[in-house]
Amino acid sequence: LAFVPMGFLVSMNKKKEAVILYSFQWGFWISLLLEYLQFYYNIGEFDIDDILLNTFGAVFGAVVFLMTKKGYNLIYKLKSKKVSD
Repeated sequence: LAFVPMGFLVSMNKKKEAVILYSFQWGFWISLLLEYLQFYYNIGEFDIDDILLNTFGAVFGAVVFLMTKKGYNLIYKLKSKKVSD
């Protein structure tokens, strides 16, 4: 769940076609960096499950962003159509 906001925010600056891939890449590399730092400084355990879950959390954030953006655009179109009628 910690990477969902990151996926949401990273997606705001990308075109629609690249949002999922871009969020996947950022989620993977940042998660890998955090896991490596845990291993290097002996703070926690290096766990591949954390990398996978964090990466898919970022992708889920991107999907939520796309759905929110699509819903907002639909509401805006419906609202402008009512005003013009």
